[in-house]
Amino acid sequence: MYLFLYSLSGKGVELGLIPQGYQKATLGDGTISQFRVYAATVIWDGERRLVEVNSATTGILIGMGLLEGHKLEVDATPNGNVSIIKLAEI
Repeated sequence: MYLFLYSLSGKGVELGLIPQGYQKATLGDGTISQFRVYAATVIWDGERRLVEVNSATTGILIGMGLLEGHKLEVDATPNGNVSIIKLAEI
């Protein structure tokens, strides 16, 4: 499960995150970038979850693993709304 934080470079330890090393990723435009990786605990749907946090300066992203069981709605416009809604369990 991944959580990307925007403009975190150099500030992960200040936030109390635990450094885990570095990870390379291929971006949407095909370039390869290296991210600092941290471990963190987040509260998601009222429960604590351990996640991997990748430092990024590109924008705020969350991985698909964190979205499992949720509905994602995006207004694909500048400053558009983004909603994450927990789906009813089947």
